[in-house]
Amino acid sequence: METPRRRTALETRTNLAGRSERPHKPQVAAQQPASGQRPQRGREAADAPPKAARSAQCIRRERGLATWMNFVLAPAGSASDTIGCIGPSPSLHAVERQRQETVLRARMAMLLRGPELGPLLFKVSQQVEDNFLRVRPPLNLTADVGLRDALLSLLGCYSPVWLRLGLEAVTLESAPAPHEGESEALVLRRFAEHRVLQAPAVQLSPPNGRHAEVTARKAHARALDAAHKLILKRVLCTVLLLDAAKEGRLVPSDPCLFSPSSRIKSTAMMLAEFCRGFLSGVVGSLTQHLGGLGAPLRHEQTALHEYDYTLRLPLAEEARDGARLCRLVELTALAGERQLVVALRLPAESRLQRLHNASLALHAMAQASEDLASIEVHATAKRVVDGDAATIVHVVWSLACHLAVPALAPLSKSAL
Repeated sequence: METPRRRTALETRTNLAGRSERPHKPQVAAQQPASGQRPQRGREAADAPPKAARSAQCIRRERGLATWMNFVLAPAGSASDTIGCIGPSPSLHAVERQRQETVLRARMAMLLRGPELGPLLFKVSQQVEDNFLRVRPPLNLTADVGLRDALLSLLGCYSPVWLRLGLEAVTLESAPAPHEGESEALVLRRFAEHRVLQAPAVQLSPPNGRHAEVTARKAHARALDAAHKLILKRVLCTVLLLDAAKEGRLVPSDPCLFSPSSRIKSTAMMLAEFCRGFLSGVVGSLTQHLGGLGAPLRHEQTALHEYDYTLRLPLAEEARDGARLCRLVELTALAGERQLVVALRLPAESRLQRLHNASLALHAMAQASEDLASIEVHATAKRVVDGDAATIVHVVWSLACHLAVPALAPLSKSAL
């Protein structure tokens, strides 16, 4: 039996070089799912969208809901922001806003001449004519630039939305719309200067006779007194009208009566400043005097009225305090009545305050619609406060479907 001969190194290299080897297939290691994630298999793994696409879809959904909420929560009297002439090719949105402006002007005129304010303004006008309410004698509101500027600044404490409506109702003229890049407050200031503080010119007879200078001074004093009476009537009429209009919620969006940055926060403060700076000391407290005539002057603006309900992205962060949800429920289900906002705890800095606000909104939603009666208020409020985006989107979507849409297109029982 022959023993196998050991191959030499040359034969070994030759055999390896002449042999055809199969192509080597690289082995791919199986990717293990991350800890805490369930591996996707079959069609679920193929149909699952990537993470970037899912996040983009959520962002688009939140942006759409935030746009709708801002449209409902818009506080700035959208109807009076575009007062002016419609262009040659107006859009349906511009025509609708112009229609709302006309409705607001008509309501303001009816309130001014209605049974609520008509007798009161007549009494005030009579006391002005009798010099019981009069401008302090040394002052001259027709020629003193500093006094006119102070009075215009005092009227400028009102929000432009309300000030425009009040001035137009009192002067029976339409205030011009601001041009591009022009402030509405500046436009209204010029309008008030030329229409409220400008008295009609009085034609004085030329001085003649032995005491011509004395006669001229008396005629000038009478003209100044008539101008002061007219200015005083217009200012008091504007103040009383705006207070009654705000208390009656004449503007549906119910914006603030006074500018948030102004120092005046109530009608009583406005009258006190006006009396201190321009009126004589015969009356004393002008607020109490007008209250005796039948003007309650109840409006007082607080920080709750000045809360900014405008939403910004991300939606989960903006809706955590529950204040915007409460106001949204009021506007969609409670006809805008401030029943929930007055019970809010603001600023909502602690978790308990946010839970209280969110629970208010969810309770009101459950009571407003039978379809939302199954809401777990406490558990849902916790997830809202924690900033769960899916829960907040679901709550807002449910509110839109079950409260906002039925209010726009109610179904009668006969149709069912």
